Amino acid sequence: MVNDWLITSTALSSIGPAVAYVGFSMGSIFGIPTVAAMPSIRAAVFVVGGIPTGGGIDDAPLRPLLLAAVEGITHADVLMMNKTDDSIFSI
Repeated sequence: MVNDWLITSTALSSIGPAVAYVGFSMGSIFGIPTVAAMPSIRAAVFVVGGIPTGGGIDDAPLRPLLLAAVEGITHADVLMMNKTDDSIFSI
């Protein structure tokens, strides 16, 4: 997924660099490593996403990858919007 966004960003670079990312739900989960890999992104909004830990969505190998990617987002301002008491995204 990250490679797809890098290819897309390169293809569209003639109109300007990628400067923002907005992702909802799975778009948030996929957006974390994407934003970490694209230093041209200066702002990101992740809505109703997190590290899946239940509710039929449990991907233990994904957890450390997402946490490592989060540490790599040092070049962008991030707004993360979640709700409390979510049975699927508890973190």
